[in-house]
Amino acid sequence: MKDSSKIFINYRREDTSGYAGRIADALASEFGEDNIFIDVTKINTGSDFTEVITQALDQSRYLLILIGNTWLNCKDSAGNRRLENADDFVRKEISLAIKRKVKLIPVLLEGTRMPDASALPDDIKDLCKWQAIEITDSRWKFDVERLIKSINLRKKLFVFNRKLALPLLLVLSAVIAFGIWKKNSNGNITHPSTPKDYYSSAKMFELSGDFANAQKSYKQYLKFNLPYIDPHLSYQSMLKSQEGINAARQEYKALLSTNATAVTTFANALLADREIAIKNLLQLVKQYPDFAPAFYELGNEYSQDKLGERSLTEKSLERTYLTEFLHLDSLGDNQKYYIDKAIAVQQTKDAVTRLKQADYTTAALKNQVEMIYMLANDGWHLYTNIGEPATKIYYKFNNDTGYRATGLAGYQRSGREVPDPDMFVGRLKNGQYPVSVKYIDMKGQEQGPFSFMLDTQKERMISVKKNLAQMNWVSFQKYDNKLLVYFTSLLSDRDVIKAINYSLNNESLSQTFPVQPWTKGGIPEMQEHIYIEAPSSTKYIAVKLTFIDGSVTELKRFDNEAATE
Repeated sequence: MKDSSKIFINYRREDTSGYAGRIADALASEFGEDNIFIDVTKINTGSDFTEVITQALDQSRYLLILIGNTWLNCKDSAGNRRLENADDFVRKEISLAIKRKVKLIPVLLEGTRMPDASALPDDIKDLCKWQAIEITDSRWKFDVERLIKSINLRKKLFVFNRKLALPLLLVLSAVIAFGIWKKNSNGNITHPSTPKDYYSSAKMFELSGDFANAQKSYKQYLKFNLPYIDPHLSYQSMLKSQEGINAARQEYKALLSTNATAVTTFANALLADREIAIKNLLQLVKQYPDFAPAFYELGNEYSQDKLGERSLTEKSLERTYLTEFLHLDSLGDNQKYYIDKAIAVQQTKDAVTRLKQADYTTAALKNQVEMIYMLANDGWHLYTNIGEPATKIYYKFNNDTGYRATGLAGYQRSGREVPDPDMFVGRLKNGQYPVSVKYIDMKGQEQGPFSFMLDTQKERMISVKKNLAQMNWVSFQKYDNKLLVYFTSLLSDRDVIKAINYSLNNESLSQTFPVQPWTKGGIPEMQEHIYIEAPSSTKYIAVKLTFIDGSVTELKRFDNEAATE
C-alpha cells in the first residue's frame, strides 16, 4: 500500500532532528498525519530505505528542506563534507525532488543563512532558486503559520447531505464570487489605502510568489510609521531569502535614515552581525529604556542556542536582560509592539523558561572564584575553585609587583589542557597576606581580579580544630614495663596550641605539659620532649587545650584501654 504523503520533510539528524519532529507535528495538525512524510514515522524496520524514499517523493507535492547552522558543512567520520557524497540521503532526496519537479521550501532555522549556490553540488544548486522561510523559537507560532500558509494542499470535502444543499449552494456561490474577485485582483485589495490594506496585500503577493509587488506593498505600509515589529520581521525575511542579507541591510539603512524610531532602529539592529547588533541594541535601550523587545533580543544574543558553550559572564548577561524584559513585559511594554500578540506571548513563555534554567547562575556568580588554603609540610598551598572552565589562571601574592601564571595541570577528561589551580607560596609566619587572582575564561575574556586575604593563624585554627574533633589527642603505650602517655599529635600543631593542661585519673587539670612555641612558619617540627611517664594504675587522662588566640577547648577524657581489660 502506497503512502499518501504530500509533504516530505528533508533534514539531517545531526543538524535539525529536534526541529523536524516539531514541524512535522505542526503540519500534521493542519493537514493530517497521512499527508506528512518523515522518516522516523513512515519507514518501517526492514524496509528498503531508497525505495521508500523514492516512492514518497513520487507522491509528494512539497519538499521541506530544514537547514540549520551545520547543514552545509556537516562532515562524516572520515572528515569529508557529507554533501559531496552523491549517496548522502539529504542530497539524494533534494536531487530526486528537483528531477520530479517537486516544490521546494527551504526552511532556515535559528538565523541560518541561505547557502550560496556555488557551495552546493550541481544536482541540488536549484535549491537556491526557491523562496526560503525562516523559523526561530522566539517566533515559533508566527513562523510556523507562515509556513502553513505557503503550502497549498486540497483538503477533503465532507460527504454531501441533502439537508446541506442550500447552505452548500450559498457557500459555492461565495467561492465562485471570490474566484472572480481573485482573478481580477490577484487576491489582493484592488485599491489599498490603509496600513492594514498594504500589509495584507504584501502578505498575499508574497504567498503568491509576486515578490516585486510584495516589496512595493511593504514599502507603502512602512510609510505609515506604525510601531509594530512583526511586519518588519516578515519584510526582512522576504528580503533576505530573495535578495540576500546585504540587500536587506541596505534597504533598512535607507529606511532608518528617514525614520529613526525605536522600532525601525530595532529592526535595523536585527540585520547586523552579532557584535554590531549588540552595540546597536545597547544604544537603543539607553535611548529608550522601556523598549522591552530590545532586552529580549539582547538576551537571545547571549543564549545557549546562539552561543552553544558559554562563559559565566555570558550566562549572567542573558539572565540580566531577560529579567529586565519580563519586568517591562509585565508593564505592557512588549505586546504593544506586535500585531500578532501570540509572538509576544511566546517570547514571555520562552524568557520565563530560560530564567528558571539559569537560576544557578546567580549562585555561581556569588562564588565565581573561591580560595581554599592548606598548610603542608613544604608550606602553604592556595587552591582556586572557579565556577566555570578557565584556560589560564594568574595570581599575585603579598608584595608581588605583577601577576604570575599557575601553569598547566595537564590533560583532563575533556581532552584539553587546563590551568593548575594550585598556587604554592611556601612557609609563612602567622599573619595576613593579600592574594589577587584573575583568569581567562573559555571565550578568551579576562575575569577579575578577585581579591582575598590569607590569614594564616585563622586558617590554621580552623584546620586544627576540625582535626582535633576527629582524632585522639594522646596515646598510651607500654615500654620497658613503663606506661608512657604521648602528646605527639598535639605537638604537631604547636604553632597554634599555646598550652596543654592535663590530669591523671581525675579532672582537676592540675598539670601542664611543656609546649615549645613555633613561629618559623609551616607545620612545626617535632620537639624533643613528647611524652610523660604515668603510673601503671592510670585509667584515663583528662586534657584541655589553650590556643594562641586565647580560646580553649572543652575538657576531653581519653581512656587507657589496657587498664580496663
